[in-house]
Amino acid sequence: CVTGAALAGLRGAAVAALSGGALYVGLVTFLARGWLPPPADQPTALYTLTRGEVVYYVLVTLLMLVVVTLLAGFLAERLRVEAGRAVIAEARADRAERMAALGRLAAGLAHEIRNPLGSIAGSIQLLRDNPALSDEDKQLCDIVQREAERLNDLVTDMMDLTRRREPVLAQVDLSSVAREVVALASTSGRGGSDVRVEYQGLERAEVRADSAQIRQLIWNLVRNAVQASNPGDVVVVSLESDPAGLVLAVADHGPGIDEAARERLFDAFFTTRSHGTGVGLAVVKAIAEAHGFSVEVDSREGRGATFRVHLTSPAAPGPGPLAAAEA
Repeated sequence: CVTGAALAGLRGAAVAALSGGALYVGLVTFLARGWLPPPADQPTALYTLTRGEVVYYVLVTLLMLVVVTLLAGFLAERLRVEAGRAVIAEARADRAERMAALGRLAAGLAHEIRNPLGSIAGSIQLLRDNPALSDEDKQLCDIVQREAERLNDLVTDMMDLTRRREPVLAQVDLSSVAREVVALASTSGRGGSDVRVEYQGLERAEVRADSAQIRQLIWNLVRNAVQASNPGDVVVVSLESDPAGLVLAVADHGPGIDEAARERLFDAFFTTRSHGTGVGLAVVKAIAEAHGFSVEVDSREGRGATFRVHLTSPAAPGPGPLAAAEA
């Protein structure tokens, strides 16, 4: 039974028990009827049994087989579950080791990259303000400044991903933070030119979170949505309540995400865009997990994407998400 359970769980243990039980009943029957002689080195009287004794031994043995079968199946299921947990723990350990190595690399490069980036951005801004520049030269300056900002965002994302600190929880008005992010996104990058960013939903909703980290989470989602949008599109940031807490959603009308890409969407350095880095959404996932929140994406190729963060952590004393929504 134990061998069968190890190979095929409860089903394997049951097959082994049935086989063993059938063989045992056959052996006892053959001995009782005299069709099978007892061992030559043992007294014959030991194998001379009445009908009641035969029935008793068979029933007790079969009952023991049932007990052993159930126990073996239970242990096999526990072994399967623990093996799955061990695989997950090993994957997390490997990921943590890679992140630690990346963190050491990022820490060394961040200072070396940011200093020249600051000089480049400042110099380009001064150069662009020169009235002697033609419109074409100013456009080239805009390209350089935009790419410098993108490099600075990449360095920031790498530092956020690899040097994640534990969240310092406090009561945060999530709707206020979301509106601030929307206002900032509406005046920077494509949000200030060809993509509109809007906020919809609750006017006030409190949640226990780290204010700086939750702001980073929303900013990364909005930035991802703006980057995926086409000129003239609208990115909608919404905040609603449900029976489990609050749901923050960021929706775009971009090209969408196919099923294969969705499975790896939150992996570090995985991206579906030619100019993407694959770090921003990994930071979102890390922040959400640190808070006990969950993130999901709803998307079909060619029909945009909606990222939802379910904020279900317990709130501090005072009005919770639902109470805030009713107010």
